[in-house]
Amino acid sequence: MTHKIDKDTPSRIRAAMTVVKINQTDLAEQIGVTRAAVSAWLNRDPDKRSAISPAALEKMSGVLLVSPDWIDGTSDAGGITEMEFNALEEIDNLPNKEWFLKLVKRIVDENSSSDGFEDPSMGYMDDTLTVHTIDFDYVDDRMVMNVDISKKTTRTIESLTELAWPLFMAKRIDEINNTKSKRRYQLLLINPPLLNQVAYEGFAYQARMMGVMVSIRNTADEIEISNLVIDPFFQDEERWPKSVIEAKEKFFNKR
Repeated sequence: MTHKIDKDTPSRIRAAMTVVKINQTDLAEQIGVTRAAVSAWLNRDPDKRSAISPAALEKMSGVLLVSPDWIDGTSDAGGITEMEFNALEEIDNLPNKEWFLKLVKRIVDENSSSDGFEDPSMGYMDDTLTVHTIDFDYVDDRMVMNVDISKKTTRTIESLTELAWPLFMAKRIDEINNTKSKRRYQLLLINPPLLNQVAYEGFAYQARMMGVMVSIRNTADEIEISNLVIDPFFQDEERWPKSVIEAKEKFFNKR
């Protein structure tokens, strides 16, 4: 189901409140007005609706993280797009990471003798020679994988790098230890924020150049992810949907 954001002020305020997850009482408290005042601003009847003072509009802008001009409808810049607003429904329906990994673990355990989901950790030394450990979501002799199910509206390159950093470290540890089995280092990003898709694509490219594979999925499909763990190179064509196999063949034919 898609939702349209109208240009009238009450619709825009309600949309922004939905995004930042606050109600009328919360908004009133953070602006410093009564709940009745907020209710009057949001009245759907233009004849009964109260005007918002410039001072209150400025405070509301800070609370809702949108521009004053977007709130009053004089500009479409500095606000929430309908694409972002409609993504909220999918975000709310996403599973949490622990529940999702349990589903994947069950499927993997039924198809493989791997004990990768025992959640082991790898050690490393920092500059002060203090021993640290890094936890991973999946480790076996074929793969080291971390999963991030995002429920945020945006991420920076710095925060994305923090997600991949343990995998870079795992790769380095294997290199130092001359690990015989060649492992894949995989970061799985589920439901990437729509605001900075270009940043994701650039980050994924840079990570791959450094030996960490980044896969981006719009939905948390435990079957697809389980298949990725069991058959990362798409060799078992009976396991995958026809569309995936066709996409794989198309990709390799271009190389």
